[in-house]
Amino acid sequence: MGGGAGLLLFDLDASSIFRSERDTDLDTASDQDALLSIDEKSVTRFGTTAVRGLIGNPVTFQVLTNRLGEDASISATITGFKDDDTSFDLIKNLEPATATTVSDGSTTTVTGDVNDSASLDVTETVVLKLTAQSANQSVTATREVKFVADRRSSYWNFDTIGVSGDTTVNDRAVDDDGVLSNDGTYTGFVDTSGNRADFSRIRDMSHVLEAPNSSAYDFTNTNEFTLSLFAFANGNNIFNVQNTDQVLFDKTGTSTDGLRLFLRRRADSGAGSGTGDIYIYSDGEESEIKQFNEYDPDNDGTSNAWHHIVWVHDSDATPMNRVYVTVDDTAFNGENHQDPAGDVKEFTDNTVGFPTATNAPLRIGNAVDGNGDLSFRWANAIDEPKVYDFAISKAQVQNLFDTSKAGSGGGGGNINP
Repeated sequence: MGGGAGLLLFDLDASSIFRSERDTDLDTASDQDALLSIDEKSVTRFGTTAVRGLIGNPVTFQVLTNRLGEDASISATITGFKDDDTSFDLIKNLEPATATTVSDGSTTTVTGDVNDSASLDVTETVVLKLTAQSANQSVTATREVKFVADRRSSYWNFDTIGVSGDTTVNDRAVDDDGVLSNDGTYTGFVDTSGNRADFSRIRDMSHVLEAPNSSAYDFTNTNEFTLSLFAFANGNNIFNVQNTDQVLFDKTGTSTDGLRLFLRRRADSGAGSGTGDIYIYSDGEESEIKQFNEYDPDNDGTSNAWHHIVWVHDSDATPMNRVYVTVDDTAFNGENHQDPAGDVKEFTDNTVGFPTATNAPLRIGNAVDGNGDLSFRWANAIDEPKVYDFAISKAQVQNLFDTSKAGSGGGGGNINP
């Protein structure tokens, strides 16, 4: 180690300050005498604290601040991987691989590239060696950083709206707790009844959750996508007008291009009935998938159950579309108990193709007509809307349902165990 106050520390905490040997108190993060400050860019999601990065994209592990009192050359290397779930190095091209001059008080970032071969939720512990060398001092530190590989995803969490009771809100932000962090704006009713904690009720035609336009929701990087949410509707809330459409997801705007997942009132179901059919739509092509609220033993249109609805599209697969519907009989179950409970039903389609990219926002619970007016509201409640830029499997749908159904303690759920 170099001259002066040399130091070798091994530290595994989330945020650390490395000091010279003359200092004995290692706990005061605000002390300006610290030699090297390390800010790990970890986040806590689904109960796991880790640095997360998108597959095939750059990721930032740490921000390093030079506190040596003079210019220093700082570098980082990967010395190994622990808890390795793969047969390859998950992180490539770590920087700064060669010594980079950082002036006193300035910062540099430790970055790398996530291997293109990684799969979702692959986890590794990356062992980093950090070195800072100035004219009179040197610091060497080893840090173990937990890393999780992510794909692009969004999850709009109604629990974050911040109301304490049943409340109507206007233009309230709804946090996107997924990787994209593309927060939505919600106008509607926030309901705290039942077993789903806070959820959305789309009571008026002006109600909608709207996420700003993002090319991520055109899915052109992958030609795959997954749309998922919980939907609730009973007989009194399905429109009594033949073939009235009610939208769950929409990115068409005022055009016919784009995608839409919606319910269409059945022409033969009678006034006040809770039956309707789930449809998927892309660029003018639509396909009827299955009846909604089908589990209604006494045919009064009041099955009163939450349904987990998932549309999975993969342009390279046959069939291209899989739609999953699972009845959540842990909330509002009443007459609608299923045996077995939470049984995932799969339905397929090979006619609806990949949607054309649009400039429209992603709307949930409503959509606009050709004049730009909100006209297709979902006539009751929605919860846990999630979007992925890849096609999840049936097993992942089951796990997502199991970890996000009422009473699961969810946080939106997770597709992997």
